[in-house]
Amino acid sequence: MEQSNFAPQAITFVTIDGISPNPFQPPSRLQVDAATAEKFGRSIMENGLQQYPIVRAKECDFEIIDGWRRLAGYRWLVQHEHMELYRNMPVIVVERTDKQMAEDILETGTVRDELTPLDLAHLYKRMQDELDITQEEIAKKHNCSQGEIANTIRLLELPDEYQKMLISHEITETHARTLLQLLKFPAEMAQLAARVRDEHLTVNALEFEIKNLLHKETKPRKTVQIERNATPPAHTPPPPVKKQEATKPTEQETDENRDALNKEGETHEIKPPVIVQVNTAPRKLTLNETGSGNVFAGVMKLGKQGFFKTLPGTLETADVGAFLSDAEEYWKGAK
Repeated sequence: MEQSNFAPQAITFVTIDGISPNPFQPPSRLQVDAATAEKFGRSIMENGLQQYPIVRAKECDFEIIDGWRRLAGYRWLVQHEHMELYRNMPVIVVERTDKQMAEDILETGTVRDELTPLDLAHLYKRMQDELDITQEEIAKKHNCSQGEIANTIRLLELPDEYQKMLISHEITETHARTLLQLLKFPAEMAQLAARVRDEHLTVNALEFEIKNLLHKETKPRKTVQIERNATPPAHTPPPPVKKQEATKPTEQETDENRDALNKEGETHEIKPPVIVQVNTAPRKLTLNETGSGNVFAGVMKLGKQGFFKTLPGTLETADVGAFLSDAEEYWKGAK
């Protein structure tokens, strides 16, 4: 944030011990490493303070709005160089509401690209819960959609170990959002997160793995209900089989027996899933009829990531043309 954003105010000297951070500053931004503090301290000692920090009065102390690292430089000079001259720092005092303090963090963090996805998630959540600012208002201020704000806040639902992976860049924000689908499957989430880290799975590949997993988990299972306290039927030995001379059935008898068995439901033909592969250079299309009223479609193209989607219908009715058009649009946007 530039100093010109505020109305001109008189410069005031305040003790550095009486200045605290912006209450909406993300925890990850509170710690200034020693090298950065020394760098700012030496610059202040050699060149003076080029831009005055901006603070607001809060009860008997002050909360800093802009200039947290300059304050760290002053503290380094006092603690490491024992220069008491820098115990008091010149600042500009302005009036600022809590809402404005939160928006200041959002504005400066965005301009300087200092905020991580989790920093933004914490900030959005506090603005929503503590300041009654709607997601729509935040989105308008941040130049994005309400859905993006909601998805960012959802990152806070991730277990701590995956938040740490996001902070350390072992997984991307998009990977993290995709993993949220597995909150009810912690073992599978851990396995796939490790594969993203170790095998560098793309987001599309991760989506494919999750869809396969969820399809297996949601596949209906046959159950048999047994009446409680029911007495099992007494075992009755089968009647003795009368030996008869084996005779070869006629062709007509064989057809009649087969028809009778099919009619009575004693035997059924079990059809495996139908998989169709079509090579249409430079694309390779795979269609898998799952048997649940859907077709799982995948298409590969040289030099592109695979595109996968579940289509309603059967191999005869699924809209494959629209699927291929979606794939081309995806590849076009991924450039």
